[in-house]
Amino acid sequence: MLTAARNAEMNFMKWYQVEVFQAVMKTGSMTSAARLLNLSQPSISKHIQALEATIGAKLFVREGRGILPTPTATSMFEEVHVLFDQANNIDRLLESISTNAKRRLRIGIPPLLSARFISETLARMKTENKDLAIYIAVKDSAILKNWITSGRLDVAIIGDHIYGSGVNIAKSPMVCIMPVGHALESKAHVEPVDLAEHDYIAFDADSPLQSAIDGVVRDGGIKLYPKAIVTTTPTLVELVGHGMGISVVHPLAMIDSTTKVEVRPFIPEIVWDYKIIVSSTIGTSVRVDHFVDAAKAIATGWLQSFGPRPQPSSESFAGASVGTASPA
Repeated sequence: MLTAARNAEMNFMKWYQVEVFQAVMKTGSMTSAARLLNLSQPSISKHIQALEATIGAKLFVREGRGILPTPTATSMFEEVHVLFDQANNIDRLLESISTNAKRRLRIGIPPLLSARFISETLARMKTENKDLAIYIAVKDSAILKNWITSGRLDVAIIGDHIYGSGVNIAKSPMVCIMPVGHALESKAHVEPVDLAEHDYIAFDADSPLQSAIDGVVRDGGIKLYPKAIVTTTPTLVELVGHGMGISVVHPLAMIDSTTKVEVRPFIPEIVWDYKIIVSSTIGTSVRVDHFVDAAKAIATGWLQSFGPRPQPSSESFAGASVGTASPA
């Protein structure tokens, strides 16, 4: 350990001696170099002598009251000039990276929120973050959590099934969606048996959200035979809107819908949430705070457009129709 520290100290001294040499070459005298570096003239002389001992050659010779560089010094100065230019370029690069890091926000979002939701969130941030550089990664929640842990992302929105701390932004009971004019429109709420009696569209078996639905349905002694199985929420909602069947989703599922669907509470209640997690590598960040505030506002506004939420024991609910209109 002491040897490593000593080597580091020696390397620093050699570099500093080269810096002193460059100052002497640029100013033309040791006196001027001393003023430039805020050192004494004897100190400048000692550094030059040490550098000469290191390279085994004379760098300056006296002429009258001044000094002249030797051919070795002239050749060495050309090389040193290149090295210092490269060092300055590195300094500028590091400064640029630091500046960009302060302006940058790397965001991870699930496919469900990759269009309208993230666009409206960033638009809401724009006023206070005009010079913000944005990077957006669209991945499933498990991958996003890993990327947050590794520092690859600054902030991410993930599904409720990923355990850990985070800021809840969209906690809500799931709802049943159906085509306009569907037979279930007349019901105050939809139950598991209704899913079995009508064409049902499901997420694939790997979906944690579908697992939550299947668990509730299974507890009721009901077996579902989906008419269609999909991997993405937008596809599922569009299929429902075009009359292919009914499904159970989080209310945010309709945020990008281009078709109108009817919405009813699903009982027994299944509460699902999305939350924001932040990388430990970013520390306190105003831009992250702005993102959290904006995302919460957009999610809250959208959920409020569904009106009051029923309790699990409720027998009445004013059904909602959802289309392409913006939330109130």
